Amino acid sequence: MPPFKIFAFLTGFAAMFAAQGPAAALEPKSHSALVQTTLDTHVLPAFQSLKSAAARLPENVARVCEAADDGSREELGSAFRDTVLAWAGVEYLRFGPMTEGARRERLSFWPDPRGNMNRQLRQLIASGNAALLDSGGIARQSAAVQGLPALEFLITDTEHPLGPGEPQAFRCTLALAIAQNVRGIAAELVDGWEKAGGWKDRMLRPGSDNDTYKVPQEAAGEL
Repeated sequence: MPPFKIFAFLTGFAAMFAAQGPAAALEPKSHSALVQTTLDTHVLPAFQSLKSAAARLPENVARVCEAADDGSREELGSAFRDTVLAWAGVEYLRFGPMTEGARRERLSFWPDPRGNMNRQLRQLIASGNAALLDSGGIARQSAAVQGLPALEFLITDTEHPLGPGEPQAFRCTLALAIAQNVRGIAAELVDGWEKAGGWKDRMLRPGSDNDTYKVPQEAAGEL
């Protein structure tokens, strides 16, 4: 977790306790209350921010591929940066929906010391096979080519910039498929937390019938 994130998180809690008055600040909160507060003030808003930022990516990729002007490229760059920053706000929460369906790796295949993303993405581009991307086909490809690093490769490639016409057409199709995939994974993460019986309910309702958390201390310990 980046230092500025830790500082903001802790100062937020300090402000919350101070607002309750000196007596309340000295009273230890129950494990259940700590879990509820952390989920409501930090975890869930952070995943919502990722979902909101990622939702902008497909439309901005499409605009660049249609117009390829400076304005559309700037908007895409801004949407991408916002998504990466939002991802940094949740990437360290490596439990719950993040670990299901390899979502973390599919959203950001990093670190990548062997250069799998670069190699596999170039192979996919060289194939020019748009059928591989039909009906969400990008999600069936390697995790290395599904997420933010692969999208960054495509939108920052000055030798082959995204835009209308050949040979950029397949790159645009690929970039749009990846952007839609990122948007979909971000939405799945929020749904995994917030749906009935999802991870939020699991953390707030520990017990003998809960396969993950038997007591409130376990849920608090996870956070």
